[in-house]
Formats: sequence, structure tokens, C-alpha cells
Amino acid sequence: MSIRPVSVSDQQHVDFKGDMTCPSKDSIIKPRTGVFAVCICQGALLLIKEKDHNQRWELPGGGIDPGEDFTAALCREVYEESGLDIPFSVTADHVDYHQKINFYARDVGEFWDYDQYYFRPTDIDLKDYVFDGLKTSPDGGKSQWLSLSEIDRIQIKHTNLAVLKTLQIIK
Repeated sequence: MSIRPVSVSDQQHVDFKGDMTCPSKDSIIKPRTGVFAVCICQGALLLIKEKDHNQRWELPGGGIDPGEDFTAALCREVYEESGLDIPFSVTADHVDYHQKINFYARDVGEFWDYDQYYFRPTDIDLKDYVFDGLKTSPDGGKSQWLSLSEIDRIQIKHTNLAVLKTLQIIK
């Protein structure tokens, strides 16, 4: 992993809540790659609330750990955040949405150049993974399949909104 010092041309970085933070000249900006699942089944979207950031719903997923490929990372992240052991098989060649954001991970005090890859599985029948109500996940957060008709009435993490709009899941 290469890190780079901050230059005067660096833009502000957005945190989980959507607040902007500008790195100082002493800050280090780290590259980070993440994978996220856009799981839709029976008119519902799988969303999670992380243990430490439970005010907004978001798509399950997160950073790729050293030694992981996209598939291993996506399977691990979805399991940790939802408790669902879904057998994804994904590659960067078949991504449904990609965005690069300047992200400030406030909980660890790190600035990231964050490449986010979103996958909408179409080769897996998700109906066996749908459950009713709110479920506690292995990492202590919550997960739920929320009706697509309710999505516009809930708070969703701002970085996921562009994904859902571009994929025409919400308006």
C-alpha cells in the first residue's frame, strides 16, 4: 500500500455522516478499495446499520483486507454485517457501479482515497436469504430487508444514494 502526503490540491473528505473535513498538511491519505452488495429480492433491498454508526442505513460491504480478492471480501463483509452467507462470485470486470470518494474515517482518524465497487448479484437466487424484521449481525450491527417502497422514507448513507439512483433503484 502506498500512502501520500497531503498537497494543497487535496479536496475535502466526507465522513460517514456527510460532514466535510479537510486534511491538514501533516495528514496522510491512504488508498483503500471496498466492495459492496446491492441485494434486491421480492421487492426488498438488504440494508445494514453498523454497530458504531447506526443512525443511517447503508448497503452491506466494506474494505478489502490484505490477501483478499473481491469475492472473498464481499462474502466476508456481507456475512459480518448481515449474518447472511451468500456465495457471491464477483470481479472488477463485472462491476455494476464504481465511485471514488475522498473519505474521512473519523472513527480511526484516517483519510482515504476510497475506490468503491458495487455489485448487484443476478446469478444468485436470493429468496432463501430473505428474512422478516430486524436481525442482529455477527459484528453487532443490524440488518433488514426493507421494502423498495419504503426506501425514500428512511435515512440512507449519502455515499450509497448515488449508487441506488444510478442503478434506478430509487428516484
